[in-house]
Amino acid sequence: MNALEPVSITHRDLQESLTGGLTLVTANRRLARELHQLYRSYRSSLGHKAWETPTILPYEGWLLQLGVQTLRNDPDTTGLTLLNTQQSRQVWRTIIQEDIHLDCPDTKPLWNLDAVVENAMRAWQLVQYWDIPLAQGNMHDAQDHKRFHAWTERYRQRCREHGWADIGQLGSRLIRYLTQNGTVTLANTGFIGFVRFNALQKRLLGLLAECSGNVRVFSTGHGAEPAYSHRQYRDAYGQWLGAAQWARSKLEATQEIRLGIVVPDIAQSRQLLEHAFSQVLCPEHLVGEVPAADLPFHISTGRNLCDYPLIKSGLRLLSLYCDEAVPSALVREILLDPFITDARTESDARNSAEARCRQRLTFQAEPARFVSFLLGDNATQDIPAFRGILESLLPLLGQCRSRASYGEWAERFQVWLRCFGWPGEVPTDSDLYQIGSAFQGELSALRKLDMVCGPVRVVQAMSELKRRVSEQPFQPQASPVQVEVLSPLECIGLDFDSIWIGNLTEQVWPAAPSPSPFIPLSLQKSSDYPGASIAASREHAADILELLGGQTREVVYSRPRLDNDVILQPSSLISFPDMTEPDPVPLIARLQRYRPVMEYHEDRNGLPVAGNRTSGGISLITDQAACPFRAYARHRLGADYDDPREEGLDALDRGTLVHEILHEFWKDVQSSSRLSELEQSGRLARHLEACILEVAARYSPRSGFRKGFQEALCRELGTLLLEWLALELNRKPFDVVSTESSVPLALSGLHLDFRVDRIDRTDATGKLVIMDYKTGHATPVSGWTGERPDYPQLAAYCLALEQDQRLTEPPAALVIGQIRSGDTCLVGFHLDTGFYQDAFSVQNSRLSRKIDCLDKCRIGEAMKDWKALLDHWRETLSTLADRFSAGHAQVDPVNHSTCRYCNLSTLCRITESATHHAE
Repeated sequence: MNALEPVSITHRDLQESLTGGLTLVTANRRLARELHQLYRSYRSSLGHKAWETPTILPYEGWLLQLGVQTLRNDPDTTGLTLLNTQQSRQVWRTIIQEDIHLDCPDTKPLWNLDAVVENAMRAWQLVQYWDIPLAQGNMHDAQDHKRFHAWTERYRQRCREHGWADIGQLGSRLIRYLTQNGTVTLANTGFIGFVRFNALQKRLLGLLAECSGNVRVFSTGHGAEPAYSHRQYRDAYGQWLGAAQWARSKLEATQEIRLGIVVPDIAQSRQLLEHAFSQVLCPEHLVGEVPAADLPFHISTGRNLCDYPLIKSGLRLLSLYCDEAVPSALVREILLDPFITDARTESDARNSAEARCRQRLTFQAEPARFVSFLLGDNATQDIPAFRGILESLLPLLGQCRSRASYGEWAERFQVWLRCFGWPGEVPTDSDLYQIGSAFQGELSALRKLDMVCGPVRVVQAMSELKRRVSEQPFQPQASPVQVEVLSPLECIGLDFDSIWIGNLTEQVWPAAPSPSPFIPLSLQKSSDYPGASIAASREHAADILELLGGQTREVVYSRPRLDNDVILQPSSLISFPDMTEPDPVPLIARLQRYRPVMEYHEDRNGLPVAGNRTSGGISLITDQAACPFRAYARHRLGADYDDPREEGLDALDRGTLVHEILHEFWKDVQSSSRLSELEQSGRLARHLEACILEVAARYSPRSGFRKGFQEALCRELGTLLLEWLALELNRKPFDVVSTESSVPLALSGLHLDFRVDRIDRTDATGKLVIMDYKTGHATPVSGWTGERPDYPQLAAYCLALEQDQRLTEPPAALVIGQIRSGDTCLVGFHLDTGFYQDAFSVQNSRLSRKIDCLDKCRIGEAMKDWKALLDHWRETLSTLADRFSAGHAQVDPVNHSTCRYCNLSTLCRITESATHHAE
């Protein structure tokens, strides 16, 4: 009998064989864990309290154990060191980098190095496992094939020089030793879970069977032909809802049952699977009441380690430990990190510090600069624990500029994380503890690279760590469940009462061929490699379906008919009937049909201002006019939104920058006559440039740019402000009384403070001109009045100056200075004998039409004189102040554009309200 011919065995007999000393070799680690669990259940069912752990090993672990035992007396393998996958990858990476450098010594080629290394390693495994004759004579003229052949020769040479061997080379050495010696000490060994053996495994197992006779291959099953059924659904989600309802009905009918849901593309379908099975088997999980570890089903393919929040936190903290510039967003995220020392205790204070740092930190800088800034800034005075962390970091930052071994970097990374107190207060029995331990394991594994690699920079060490955790799937250990969702290969060898195999479409099953680009296709097809061609892949898929059917009593095949609007054809290996199952209705949807009728109660008022006294600025009145809820949320509840910042200068920064430049300019120039003198002498541009440079220097660190930023900014702002000053030159003579002056206003118990951009005094009449700068579009005069004015700023300024006794008579003019490239103008009205000089020389004469007499403005017939207008403003602003003090907080935007730039919609829920009223 062929030693590789499978022997059918029940799981009961398998457990008894393990008790008798059988060494069981599995196709993968998951199957080894499952069989250990089944053996524990078997011995417990017999009433045993303790027993000897059976020898159940995945294939690579068994091969390593066999190699150590068999080759220890072989003189050719003395001092041999086995490379793990990561070490082997580093050797391949070094070889390929050296080859790239020979071709392009001075330039960086357009190669994805990581992808090339992965493909080269995969090709090398195919060569070893499937006996592909990789010789120079077999390589075609393709440059990739020749290059790969040269890489393999260098890899073999480097392994010989250092006494290294990977797992494939270890198998080849074992075969050579057995061929030459013909003797081996081997316990009774069985193999399980293999669909087919590769060429290397066939040769090894054949030699072991000849030498010892103690080798068998097992296939498990129930012995009888299973019952088959077929189901079709409209789409993939409906298919998984159907599978979940099928599992639920099975569990309700029989308590002692084990079900397998087999998904060929499980990684891509994981999200749909989890949602569908939660809907049917555990709806509480969807609202966060049941943790993932307690679910009644288990999905075998876990997320990559880097996708867990705890690991994202660790990588974020380590990203600060480098000698390169990092973004300020990283520092602000660390401030709010929940996995560092005293994160809960200082939560509120750290949130406040993060809001302040958002306005003060540069967009990008070296870590040492950020740490020094935070230690010296008063934004962190209220968070002593976090300041203690920063103080412990400063001595460590100098280490990141040197080269060190991977082991040294791993130790430094651990010290760095300990400074942060990472991972915080994590229970030792939680999933977080398992995730943190897995990350510490990946850190420790970096030390093994020292054997194959010399000193590296911190960036390379961090890159390697990030690559490891991004490729390492991880799932916290959970209790055994009755419903297992797994891939086809993971299902082979397990014991299930019923199996559901889904997504059986031609796009998914059989899997598309995956030949290596580094090996001639003809050589791959001549081997037995199942991914070399469509025929080989189809045969391999058919073998898997046959094995799955042989190990259960019932098999359900299913497929979706549509992927959005794309019609999916069934797998060519399965014949589906024409009938389509009706779309399943989720359990939650069924329950919602009987939900109680909701009652709605509108609460339009908040709490009144205590003592009817509060303080604020012009934004309080502006927000109350725009939407009472916005004013209440921002100025009473403190629900200010996080305005997303752009790298460089956003619109708010640019507006503030223009204000500060003009403040510096007029602080020195002070009058129109001085302005005219600078213009006539040709010194205006230079004087303005000096002001721009002085102010821009304050914004340079915050913007993230240096010299280039200042130069570009000076050119842009110089052109813009010269256009504005040309307009000012055509005004009637004036003196600048004040710029950016603070003026208080008492209004119905509210104490408001305003900053007036500019106040001029005309030479002819001595009256005031009140001006407000805008770098956006100015509100026309018609929007200055009404019960809820769009623009109450100038009205508030006039009332404040009247109370301050600076405005004892009607002003000469109220204007908005719109400073926009190509659209610079003055918007407002004058009450004096005109505003511009008689000889208006600005090229774009349409600008003059935006300043007119008050009696010609469209603001209502009853407000054509200054007294009536001032009385209207006094009444309007007092009413708005009274409503704010009374706690009026209804969601009532003055117009549709009010909500366009408001980030409080998630709080006021105006969208849901509109939908409710529409229904």
